[in-house]
Amino acid sequence: MRLLSRERRAENREQFLRSGNARLRHKGFTLLEVLVATVISVTMLTLVMGSFWTLWQLYREADLMREMQHEATFAMTRIADKVRSNGVDYDGYLDPNRCQGDINKTLCLGENWFLKAEDENLKMTNNGTLEPLFSANKFALDYLHFSVFPANKPNPTTLENGFQPQVTVHMELRSLRDSLGREAEPADALKFTIQTTISSRKYNF
Repeated sequence: MRLLSRERRAENREQFLRSGNARLRHKGFTLLEVLVATVISVTMLTLVMGSFWTLWQLYREADLMREMQHEATFAMTRIADKVRSNGVDYDGYLDPNRCQGDINKTLCLGENWFLKAEDENLKMTNNGTLEPLFSANKFALDYLHFSVFPANKPNPTTLENGFQPQVTVHMELRSLRDSLGREAEPADALKFTIQTTISSRKYNF
């Protein structure tokens, strides 16, 4: 009986150890489970990173648009100040030494001020030295059009009755860089358009 009891105990102990090892083996992951978990994790990470990248690009594009808007608004403010304080110089368009070039791309004002499109920029001067109004390394002037009303020199009597010549400025800026700071192709570049009409408070007879 004692021998049988020892054999029984040894057998029970062996069975217990085998069952414990089996339980330990079942607690781990198989290779297939690891692969599936890895694929799911990589997919989720790719989706998250893709969304983050898209949002970051949108933020950079919005930042570029804000900067272009600031540049365009600043230029328009300077133009409006010169138009209101110096007036339209109709006679300047007839002087070959004053306002040369396309009348729709050149604005001739009093006190020898004039503005013109040159080298993809809007430039202004009253002393012969053209001053660019935009950051030449960031933005380019894609389109510029000046429209003066009336197109011909008005009668002084009309001006005495309170009539003021008007200048309409229409321009379009283009960003030279994309949202990643790379050189942008003109067809794919961000663009900003602005237009305003300014009444001249002064007239040059």
